[in-house]
Amino acid sequence: MTVSSQNFQEKADTHMHDPEFLNFLQQFLTPERRSRFDEVLNFRTRRMTIVLESLYKPNNASACLRSCDAFGVQDVHIIANKNDYRINDQIDMGASYWLTLHKHPPGDESTGKCLTNLKQQGFQIVATSLRHDAHTLETLPLDKPVALVFGGERPGVSQTVIDMADEFLQIPMVGFVQSLNVSVATAIAVQRLADRLRAERDDWQLTEDEKAFLIDEWTVSSVKRQHFRTVETYLRSKK
Repeated sequence: MTVSSQNFQEKADTHMHDPEFLNFLQQFLTPERRSRFDEVLNFRTRRMTIVLESLYKPNNASACLRSCDAFGVQDVHIIANKNDYRINDQIDMGASYWLTLHKHPPGDESTGKCLTNLKQQGFQIVATSLRHDAHTLETLPLDKPVALVFGGERPGVSQTVIDMADEFLQIPMVGFVQSLNVSVATAIAVQRLADRLRAERDDWQLTEDEKAFLIDEWTVSSVKRQHFRTVETYLRSKK
């Protein structure tokens, strides 16, 4: 009898940084895949993180994750609040396997706790808004790490986000429509701000320890999907 996929995931996570387990997995990791890890890590940053608050459409949330992976943002905070978080695999295209997802439990205080924690880590909270005094992608200060908050498809960011925001950000538009789909707005903002970070700052990259930690996680994620039964058998043998 095989273990359930959930139990398998828990077992794999338990052994995530076990040297013996990682050594076992190395035999299944092609040189091309290992080289690709290094290439991607060279463009990853934790100087910016994205916060998704109460998105209710799986397609939008999944597209946001895909953009974060594509443009090098490693961490995404997901605040469920009123809506369950679900991934659309056809939109996500596997991006969630390579990102560090911080999932915050539903609750009226979830947003406040998340943003307070980010502030304590040194992030400036930047709320997307149509305010006339909001920064553009070109003028937003990058002297501190940025936590960019996007709200639900209809209501936008909550009042809690507005009250706790250090800065506001808008994407100027010149058409009749004065709003963008949240996934499109995320893609535009992440791409431009990531480019600015790499051009304007010397401290945007991951540390060597952070890279090594992610290589362990990516190795497990990559191998277990392609060699599920073999890895499952190994984990069962370690009971």
